Amino acid sequence: RKGNDYRELIRIGDGLLKQMEHIAVEEKLAVNQIQVQTYQYKDTYVTTKAQRQKQITHIKEQISRAENEDVKRVFQSALEFAEKQREGGTFVMNIKGTILRMGDMEIVTMPAELFSCFGLAIKQAMDVKYPMFWGYSNYSVGYLYNKEEAGLTFESAATNIPAGVTEKICEYLCELVK
Repeated sequence: RKGNDYRELIRIGDGLLKQMEHIAVEEKLAVNQIQVQTYQYKDTYVTTKAQRQKQITHIKEQISRAENEDVKRVFQSALEFAEKQREGGTFVMNIKGTILRMGDMEIVTMPAELFSCFGLAIKQAMDVKYPMFWGYSNYSVGYLYNKEEAGLTFESAATNIPAGVTEKICEYLCELVK
């Protein structure tokens, strides 16, 4: 995201339209041999009190360096989340999704908001004419970010999911859809 205003809405909308403009409307879509496959990615992560304090300190630094009030507010939300879990603890991530294969089209669902580079990698791994990836499906485990962004954005600052986990999930899904 590059903002939360009308210009950002237009930018995102234009990006979606650009992705869809290559689809020929008159083209027949072969929908046959329908297969439904469910998948599960489960792991447990433990955060210590010291790790959580380090996260809280980092978020406070992000708030003090915020370029504007919007950024400050977003990181303030991350801080509230982290402070509620100040003592650390165990987080069980249990991602359950579906792969729906329908001839020329394949849909992969995930109950999370995945940074776009991962959704694109999963779509590229699909060997179909019309690959689709749907995030935020059914429920949400939270944001899945790339390790280079760890702590730099609200999504990666306010999470129990350690850096590098999304890459593992993406590799797992890419293997499943091949």
